[in-house]
Amino acid sequence: MKRPIAALLLPLLAAMAGPAAAADEPSAAEQLLFNAPHLQGQRAPAALNYRYDEQAGGRSVLEDSVRMTLLPASGGACCKVQGRFLNGANALPLPDIDSATSNPVLLYFLEYEVRRLARTTGGTAAHFRRRIREALVQAQVSPAPVPWQGRTLVAKAVQIAPFEDDPFRNRFEDQAQTRYRFLLSDEVPGGFLELSATLPAAQPSEPPRRLDRVRLDERTPRTETP
Repeated sequence: MKRPIAALLLPLLAAMAGPAAAADEPSAAEQLLFNAPHLQGQRAPAALNYRYDEQAGGRSVLEDSVRMTLLPASGGACCKVQGRFLNGANALPLPDIDSATSNPVLLYFLEYEVRRLARTTGGTAAHFRRRIREALVQAQVSPAPVPWQGRTLVAKAVQIAPFEDDPFRNRFEDQAQTRYRFLLSDEVPGGFLELSATLPAAQPSEPPRRLDRVRLDERTPRTETP
């Protein structure tokens, strides 16, 4: 049996949609990230706006935006998704999703990361996608307090370090400690609060060597005209 996440995944992420060897059913983390009805309750037209922040050594390198435009799908249901991940020369080309119930922002974030890793390490995108997918099979879901609009939400967190035990990590040792964290809550539009990729510094007291973060803009209402 193939994993239900295949119903959501785009062709550019097809490598992450196939069944992993560890199990035939999606893990709790996969179910939460890829199959949960994040867009339930959204009324199209609407938009989900995110802030992108890239840092190196604690200093901002790039500030940009991510936008998921939600349009009526066939029959008037929500949602057809038109994604925009960053702008200008940094933009990741994205196909539309004609009918989605889950928020594809995580797919776009992971694809952006996979391409960055392939570009900076000389490795293959297929290898990085496979390692991330396999890590998600084993990932756990845990509670995490997150500030949101002046209050604290008890979000759900999924954390993975997909390259720590990679048998080929010696080929990209500088990036092998990259860790990913995904925060979700039913109380925010689109389900996803924050997505991040962190490459820690050699010393815990120092800022990360690299931090890429996508965070839901707190000004995003549940329904917004694009």
